[in-house]
Amino acid sequence: MLKISIISPVYNASEILETFVDKILINIKKINKNYEIILIDDCSTDDSWKKLVTLKSKLNNIKIKRNNTNIGQHPTIKKALKIAKGNLIFILDCDLQDDPKYFKKLMKQKVNSEIAVFGKIKNANNKGFVSFFFWYIFYLLTNIKNLHKITNFKKINKIHSKELIKMNNNTFVYAEIKRKFPIKYIFYNRKKRSSGKSSYSFFKLLRLGYNWLIYNITKK
Repeated sequence: MLKISIISPVYNASEILETFVDKILINIKKINKNYEIILIDDCSTDDSWKKLVTLKSKLNNIKIKRNNTNIGQHPTIKKALKIAKGNLIFILDCDLQDDPKYFKKLMKQKVNSEIAVFGKIKNANNKGFVSFFFWYIFYLLTNIKNLHKITNFKKINKIHSKELIKMNNNTFVYAEIKRKFPIKYIFYNRKKRSSGKSSYSFFKLLRLGYNWLIYNITKK
């Protein structure tokens, strides 16, 4: 029977975690009753871990873990992939910018086992100049196109997951999948962040891309 894993890295999201999980539950149950939710706290400085423990005590289908140190979004996703049991895997951030109601839209994309489905922002000005400039430089260095305005909201499967797990902590989810597999997109209007702000400065993005690029050059 098809099983779906829903993965989200968590960082300083204590105020919205309950709402986030409620939205996941409402929407995943419309698709499939056989699912698991994997939430990994990336060493938050707020009460996110306490909230996760409380949610775990109430719900059977949730797996939670906590990183001892802050390792970043993409390595945290890789840790979650290692314990995911699903045939299909949804990945999304927990800041409610990417609404779980789009699970259904992701599922409607009839694709073969090689193709991943990425969310892509339809509304204008949701990602600013920093993002555009980073992805332009990344394209010049790698020749990997069309990554601007993609989001962390995606549907992958075990084939994609195994490739990501092979990487060390230089995992860069978007780029690694786009480099090796064909991609389809769903377009949607992305919401504003419910609380807090992005932890990605231009230099953090640049370091992430640089480390991934160096890793792939040196392993050849």
